[in-house]
Amino acid sequence: QSFGVKEMQSDLLMIKAEYKAKENAVLFDVNDAYARVIANKKLTELYVTAFIPQAKEAMDAALKGYEVNTTDLLTLLDSQRMFLSFKLDYFKAILDFKIALADLEKACGSDSAGVKESDGGNIPYENK
Repeated sequence: QSFGVKEMQSDLLMIKAEYKAKENAVLFDVNDAYARVIANKKLTELYVTAFIPQAKEAMDAALKGYEVNTTDLLTLLDSQRMFLSFKLDYFKAILDFKIALADLEKACGSDSAGVKESDGGNIPYENK
């Protein structure tokens, strides 16, 4: 009988260790996904508030300069390329945000995972 008790105690310790390992893995997944959600939300906000508007201004200035013959075509094309590149990167950041949000929902086992639409579930897009 003593052997049976020791075997059950050993099984219990093994089960507790497995539980703790799974708990740690879930906590890691939640923290990792949450950090990616926040980072990508901030990045998309930077694109909307800084990168895209500045690239648009540079492109507009280059266009005006080209129209009055003070800027060459290569400068205009380069500013347009930069503007489009920032917009593409913005959409990639939105994609990364949505993937991170889905990973967070999966790790938490729920939809929305406590992230409200106003907290970043709805990323703004400004067509500039």
